[in-house]
Formats: sequence, structure tokens, C-alpha cells
Amino acid sequence: MNILANTFLDIAFQFGNFYGQPDSGWLFTLFNTILGAFIGSGASIYVFYKTISYDKKKEEYKERKFQKDKVKYFQSLIRNINTGLNTQIAALKTFAETVRENPTDLPLLNAVPLFDLTRVVHKVNQEEYYHSFIAEFGNSPTVIDDYRTIILLLDYFEANISMIKESLQRSIQFDYERKVQYKRMIEKAMDETAGALINQEVQNEHAFWNFLNDSIITFHEENDEHSDIKFYHEHFVIVIKQGLMPFATRIPLAHYLLVQMKNATQFYTNIQLQNLNVASDFDEWNSTLSAKYRELQEATQKVIEHIVSDDIKPEKNWLISILRRSEE
Repeated sequence: MNILANTFLDIAFQFGNFYGQPDSGWLFTLFNTILGAFIGSGASIYVFYKTISYDKKKEEYKERKFQKDKVKYFQSLIRNINTGLNTQIAALKTFAETVRENPTDLPLLNAVPLFDLTRVVHKVNQEEYYHSFIAEFGNSPTVIDDYRTIILLLDYFEANISMIKESLQRSIQFDYERKVQYKRMIEKAMDETAGALINQEVQNEHAFWNFLNDSIITFHEENDEHSDIKFYHEHFVIVIKQGLMPFATRIPLAHYLLVQMKNATQFYTNIQLQNLNVASDFDEWNSTLSAKYRELQEATQKVIEHIVSDDIKPEKNWLISILRRSEE
């Protein structure tokens, strides 16, 4: 630019020296041509520079706005995750209490949809959100550690809740198989009891025969397709076991059935103990996750409460502004 300016001044001085002399018209024409070219080139360069500068600032604005929008979205995700985790952790305690009230049954866990947790851990680009995070909160070691802590805690919850659900699924399957086995034990004992009713020796024991016959009839009258193992235990095993006591010392079949009922009782007790162990696991998980949840609340409090400002404004297009002013 300095070379062009010096050249222009030299030409201007020379023009001044020759102006007014004969045959100086061509110099005037030449000067106008050069001056016009100089002004046109300068204007083109200026427009090009301003356009590049505007485009650059426009892209910077879009990028900054995009980062701020990401922070807002991240805040929304964290709020939803905190709410969902609080409900899910409370459901673990409720599950354990329900099992203790009825140890023969393992209910389904009240699973809260934690889609946002899965989204943050597995789907969003965490590196992009990291850059948006530090752009908003500052690129300091403390801010970086805050972001890392949040992500690590979310990873922890996602992994552990998935593990809990998988563990419960295995426990429910095991519980179901044990219950099927228990019912088969009882049904086998029922078949043997019903078969004994046509045995001549049993028929000669009128009190024994009447007890077996009445017990089977009563059970089938009260039983339905929805009866669980608790019903089987209370309405058959306990009834038969208690009723066989007077006959067990002198009637071999009574002693045999009594042993079967004792085995069934032990099996039933084992089912309850196994389910109570599951309840204890859920109590422990509830305690552990509650402590971690308090850590997450503390780590995310500043993020949730932070107000993302919209103080950035797009760069005005200078050329459009000039044209509008010229129209006015």
C-alpha cells in the first residue's frame, strides 16, 4: 500500500509540473485513468477485506451461539437425569421393602426411563460438549475437573443401574425356576396322596383316610390358576404336615408324606431366604447410589443454576447497512 501511495504522489507532482504546458492533455487523461484504476483497486481490496472480516465474525458468532446452545441443552439433560435418578434410587428402597413384606415373590423393579443418561454416556459427543463447557465456564483446571467429575459420575450411574437391572433379571429367572421346582414337589406329593386313597391298608385307617381325602378336596376347591407357592405352602404343606403328626409313628405312608412335607418346607424357606438376600442387595445399592447421587447434585449444582447469557450479537453486514442508508 505504501508503494502505491508513493507512486500516486510522484505522478501527482509530475502532473502539477506539466499542467498548463502545451500537449499536457494526454497527461491529464493518463492521470485520471491511473487514479480511477487506483481507486477501483483500492475499493475492491477494501470490499474484499471487509467481506472476509464479516464472514469470519459471522462464523465466530455461529460457533459461539452453537456452544451456548449446547450448554443450555447440557443443563436440560442434567436436570432430567437428576430427577430420574432420584426417582430410580428411591424405587430400589421400595423394591426391597416390598420383598420383605412378601419374601415368596420378586416383583418387577419400577424402572424409570433414563434415556437422557444413556444419551449423555453413549450418544452425545462428549469432547464437543467439553469445549462448549469450558468456553462458557472458563478454561481453568477447576472447570475442567468439574466437567470430568460430572461425566465420571454419569458413567458410574449408567453402569450400575444397568448392572442392577441385569442382576434382578437373573434373580427373577432363578426364582421362577425354583418356584416351578417347588410346585412339582407339591404336585408329586398330591398325586401320591390321592393314590393312597385307593390303597386297602389306608382305607382301613378311617381317620387317616378321611384326613387325606378332606385335605385334598379342600385344597382343590380353594385353588385356582392364580395360586402362588405361598398358597400351596399354607393350604397344603402346612395342613398335611400338621395333620400327619398323629399317624406318622404307626403308618409308613404317613411318615413318608411327612418327610416330603418337611423337604418342601425347607425348599420353601430357601426360596424366601434367597429373595430376602436380593432385598438386602437392593438396600445396599440404595445406600451406595444415594451417596453418589449427593455427589452428583453437588457437582452439577453450579451448572444447573448457571444462567447462559445471550449477550453475543451477530455482526451486521456493513455493505447492506451502507446500501440502506443510501436509499434513505
